[in-house]
Amino acid sequence: MLHNLEGVKELEFHQTSFETSVQFFRYVCTLPALEALSISRSSIEVEASDMAELRPKVPFSIRYLDAGKLSRGVLDWFLAQDPVPPVHTFRINLIDATSNATLPEFATAMGPSIANLRVTLPSDLQAYYRGPGAVDFSSFSNVSSVYIEGYLRLGEQAESRLFRDLLRTTFTQISSPILKKVSVLVSLGIDEELLFFGFPDNLLLDGFSWGGALPDILGKEREQSLDEFHLVIRGLPSYQRRFVDLKRDVRNNPP
Repeated sequence: MLHNLEGVKELEFHQTSFETSVQFFRYVCTLPALEALSISRSSIEVEASDMAELRPKVPFSIRYLDAGKLSRGVLDWFLAQDPVPPVHTFRINLIDATSNATLPEFATAMGPSIANLRVTLPSDLQAYYRGPGAVDFSSFSNVSSVYIEGYLRLGEQAESRLFRDLLRTTFTQISSPILKKVSVLVSLGIDEELLFFGFPDNLLLDGFSWGGALPDILGKEREQSLDEFHLVIRGLPSYQRRFVDLKRDVRNNPP
């Protein structure tokens, strides 16, 4: 049936898996009017050698790419295209970078084309730092919005410092002069033993000092240039949740 749909201009795949992934990309390459491809939360396993001869009929862009469950062969195939399809919105789970050696290379190559970046930080930060696959965001020079989500266990001060340092490194590397919107979502895990012995989680939360650290994490110059900054902390009981939603219109409220 798909082969009869030759006028397709945009393909979007969400939570999809393929038994024969090569057939899917062979179909993509037959579309004479294809303009955009989106892949999110889809599992696609294929060897680069199986796709070496496949060439799309026309250049296309990638509007949304979730690289989490894509095999190395898929990323290698994208990089082998001439021209390489630009990516508009890119989602990356940093823990995947430790198991997929092509992912850091792909992120670096596609960085200049990416307008919106979505990053999921690894739950085991120490393992990420020990691994060889750290992603360098220095090539992300045209990003206008960044969304970062991560998980922290309350009471783990060493982990909290690693989390803060990883945020700082990420924003230091992103060289985009047009970054206007930053959103950070932090999910907190509470050690039930601490609660059992009478340590209130709001007391532990106070030790993170997120408000005071954020200007240092973002960088003073970037803090002044942002139009919007959102921080959401979740995972605490409803009576102790803290939401920070800061918006500033630089044009109407200059620093």
